[in-house]
Amino acid sequence: MACPAHLQFTVLGEGPTAVEFYLNLICPASKKALRSVSNVLVPEVLPGGRYHGKVRLVFRPSPYVWHPQGCYVAEHLLGFGRAFCSGPTFNSRLWFNCLREFMERQREFFDHKVQDESPNSVKERLSIIAGEVLEKASVMSKEEGAKIMRETMPLNNFRYGGTPLIMDTKYYSRLTRQNGVWSTPTVAVNGVKAYDATSQWAEEKWLEWFEWAPGCSPKANVAPQIPPESPPIQWTPLPLE
Repeated sequence: MACPAHLQFTVLGEGPTAVEFYLNLICPASKKALRSVSNVLVPEVLPGGRYHGKVRLVFRPSPYVWHPQGCYVAEHLLGFGRAFCSGPTFNSRLWFNCLREFMERQREFFDHKVQDESPNSVKERLSIIAGEVLEKASVMSKEEGAKIMRETMPLNNFRYGGTPLIMDTKYYSRLTRQNGVWSTPTVAVNGVKAYDATSQWAEEKWLEWFEWAPGCSPKANVAPQIPPESPPIQWTPLPLE
């Protein structure tokens, strides 16, 4: 439920109830779920929505270790947030736009698409996509945005390398493992997994679930009614030997 202060750009909406989405950015099921959530839930937690002030949506990048390029995508998504969406320029909506764009273009980073590319080539393409997101939002040109992305994520020259985003990437990796998230998408409400939530849900099903998810609606706080007692079981004692 908690989110470090410098990663608050991963949160949309505000309120006491946290609905977390663990997403792998090159997972087709995660993409399908994000499309539905983006269409029907996100508008409801923003100003004017039914759940504004009640529910916040928290998005957790959760790459699979067996798709290493997924780690690059997650790292660049966090780098985008650090460069353009945090501090005085805080803008979670802009970050969410980048999340959706990376997710929509995930096929460009599937194994068979990048098997002949170097890591630097993959990272360069991600920086360009990030620049395109900024240009679409009329923030800056895509060339300038891509340049800032490269400057945000240089390789470290100490120990075993990595980029300045290595600790943020580790945070999400550790969080995912600690919470036993072994497949994506995984949804949690106030820290408890919602095992019924699935990428196969249609958009109206997500809204229906939100009506009853703990903390999202007053209906969820009504104690269940005790069913009537069943009739006594008729049984015959077994004869003793």
